[in-house]
Amino acid sequence: MPKVKTLLNLKPSAMPEHPPCAFCGSKQTEFVALFGQFLLVSQYYCRNCHSAFEWCKWQAEEENMKRDA
Repeated sequence: MPKVKTLLNLKPSAMPEHPPCAFCGSKQTEFVALFGQFLLVSQYYCRNCHSAFEWCKWQAEEENMKRDA
């Protein structure tokens, strides 16, 4: 179960132009839709493994800082 502190630290994250594919890790991805199955995700398509995946727009502040470093 997530810690309450982590849930309270959720912030909108910058939408990356090419997030890594959730299945193969490739950066050969393209934006498909602003919203996915839920409002907090965006849809992307991987040109490498031909899979659709979703990217969470809200992440804990600590994760945002690690990614930006």
